[in-house]
Amino acid sequence: MEIFDKSLNDASLKETYMKQVKQLLDIAQNCVDHDRMKRPSSSKILEAVFNQNPSSLCELDSNYGQV
Repeated sequence: MEIFDKSLNDASLKETYMKQVKQLLDIAQNCVDHDRMKRPSSSKILEAVFNQNPSSLCELDSNYGQV
């Protein structure tokens, strides 16, 4: 029984998948920051996931953390 999709034999496709996994792990790491004020807002998380741009998490909303 094979665990991985046979399309992963393509090196460029595998590299793309690995890059996406790393980006998602970077996003997850930002979400569990010990300092809650450094954690991204839900909208920034969604933006980063859909755009695959974890660097956008560093730009916190100006009203984040306010009630």
